[in-house]
Amino acid sequence: MYEDKYKHKIAHRILASFLLFFLMVDVLHVPLAMAAQLQPLSLGFSSDVKNSAAQNHIGIIAVLVEDGLMQNQARYSGLMGQYSSLTKNTLSERISRYALDAQHSQEFTKAAIITVKKDEDALDVAASLEKLYFEGDGTAGIVTKLVGIALIGDVPLPVVNKNGNPLVSLFPYTDFEDKAYVFDSVSGDFLPNADATNLKAEIWHGVIKPPILGEEGNALLAEYLDKNHLFHAGEADFTQFSKKLFFMDFLNEFKLLDKQGFGRYLSYLDNWENFSYFRYNKKMLQSLQQDNEQ
Repeated sequence: MYEDKYKHKIAHRILASFLLFFLMVDVLHVPLAMAAQLQPLSLGFSSDVKNSAAQNHIGIIAVLVEDGLMQNQARYSGLMGQYSSLTKNTLSERISRYALDAQHSQEFTKAAIITVKKDEDALDVAASLEKLYFEGDGTAGIVTKLVGIALIGDVPLPVVNKNGNPLVSLFPYTDFEDKAYVFDSVSGDFLPNADATNLKAEIWHGVIKPPILGEEGNALLAEYLDKNHLFHAGEADFTQFSKKLFFMDFLNEFKLLDKQGFGRYLSYLDNWENFSYFRYNKKMLQSLQQDNEQ
């Protein structure tokens, strides 16, 4: 059984390696399973990369796109009639623009557009992303590493099996080190990893998918991508808001948290009634001392 698992893992690593053959330039357009048969599309490095000769660590933003969207040559008006700065007509042009915007919004990154078939095996996608995370894209003289992914359209999502319940989860696409879920070749499922101690994603992710299918959904996608670009371009209609958004980064907040101070705060909450009514006694003192020792 262990030999079968090993062979299965090696086979998927070999398949994933085809993707990396053409990931040698900045923004690419590469099919996941047929990368060795196509030519990459280079759109130039970010200005921060060009202007920093000393910078040799570049993050990779993988934009995984449903292949039909990149092949669709239909023209969609989107918001072009309202904003003269918008010049892209097709979805493929808009997606390439989105990749550049994502790249330019984060220092020292380059984007790769990777087309994915609707019936692509999620395990192959996960293996390719894992290889980009650990090994980079092979660019000479530069250390590259996957830092984020964006899924556009009907891209296959991994399904994990948690206590017998199938659930869609992005963990197999974003969690590579201390994996929360590992693939089991016998059952064909991503199963919880009992040995995992730090359950978190190593890279950021986003999913952009219209709520409806067909041409109406494509039109909505075109409109969204126009709005997204106008935000990056600094258009006032999409950058100035009367309402505020509260954003909480739980992962980094926890890392920076003063654990001793937080423990004392919890002790205060447990004893707030005693403090309010001045119930200072030996029992409360012993309770506080025990909390402090823990």
